[in-house]
Amino acid sequence: MYYVNLGLKGAYDATGNHQSDFGIFGNGTGTYGDQANVGLVNNLQVYGYWSGAEDTPGGGWLFLTGVGFQRSLVKVMQFNAWAVHPGDVSAVPVPGAVWLFGSALLGLLGFKRRGNIG
Repeated sequence: MYYVNLGLKGAYDATGNHQSDFGIFGNGTGTYGDQANVGLVNNLQVYGYWSGAEDTPGGGWLFLTGVGFQRSLVKVMQFNAWAVHPGDVSAVPVPGAVWLFGSALLGLLGFKRRGNIG
């Protein structure tokens, strides 16, 4: 999500070369606690975020948004959680939502006619 959906860069590319335009601000700056709105994510902080995957018993993967990489760490420190899952999320289809809302309104009108509501 960090690299693909948000279009952010890590401090180093895949071959190990340093990139000056890394991090959530896109210029290699930011200290822990700074935050920015990036794409659809509001208040993304320069901080460590736990992922849901464990690498060892009692240890997990921590993603550091300030430098754009993950590392293994024993889970003894408090960090935020990066609550995402793989795959694209789609919106509620409009025809289904309209049908559901319309059927609820018809049901309420039926109760009103029978005198069951106010």
